[in-house]
Amino acid sequence: MRPGSGFLDRADELFRFAVSGWDQREGGVFWVEQGRGIGARNHDRNTVSNAPNAELGFHLSELTRDTATEQARAMYEWVVTTLDASRDTDSPGTGLFWDKVRGDGTTDETFWTYNQGSMIGANVLLARLEPPAHAALYLDRAEAIARKALTHFSQDDYIRQPAAFNAIFFRNLLLLHPVTRDANLRTAIIDTIRTYSDHAWDRTRDRRDRFHLSDGGVTLLNQSAIVQLLALLAWNSSAYGTLT
Repeated sequence: MRPGSGFLDRADELFRFAVSGWDQREGGVFWVEQGRGIGARNHDRNTVSNAPNAELGFHLSELTRDTATEQARAMYEWVVTTLDASRDTDSPGTGLFWDKVRGDGTTDETFWTYNQGSMIGANVLLARLEPPAHAALYLDRAEAIARKALTHFSQDDYIRQPAAFNAIFFRNLLLLHPVTRDANLRTAIIDTIRTYSDHAWDRTRDRRDRFHLSDGGVTLLNQSAIVQLLALLAWNSSAYGTLT
């Protein structure tokens, strides 16, 4: 996030580990490392094991201009080709995005919030890497996915989904916020995040500031997700472009 800080080599190591999980037969990064532990029997390839790793690769490409873009793009394209509900329409690549291809080849067509967010973010980052003539395609896709997702999910849906999933979704929407040309979309992004966060604060918080959310109750993961969202709402909007 801050040039000259952090551990770029560690980020690169994490990306290389993700690349090592690529299915050499049919494409896509496996959800878990294969051949050991859970990976001995779980052979799923998910949106969440590909799109967020693609985002990492695109960020590394911005910082180092190395070859991560090609591998990250392969992860992105695999999701678009395999798990995009709009793939057989006139506007492929515009989501919504299903959850995973199971090891037996069937598709889990659940729509989770974080999968939509990761593909929104991947498109925004691709738009930053591409020359202007091609950047518009990816920005258009990011906007289309965001509009579909914000229409598809109601506040009741957000409440039922894990808070951590919503935090990923909303954080990626904020990555889109400063570059979208749609003023109504910018407003909808902030209003949706604020409404969900206000509900959590007003309806699920106890006297010790613990959040009793529908997914798992009081957990560190749920607490951190709400803290993150409240911090993002307080953040300077000019810095949203550093998010992922």
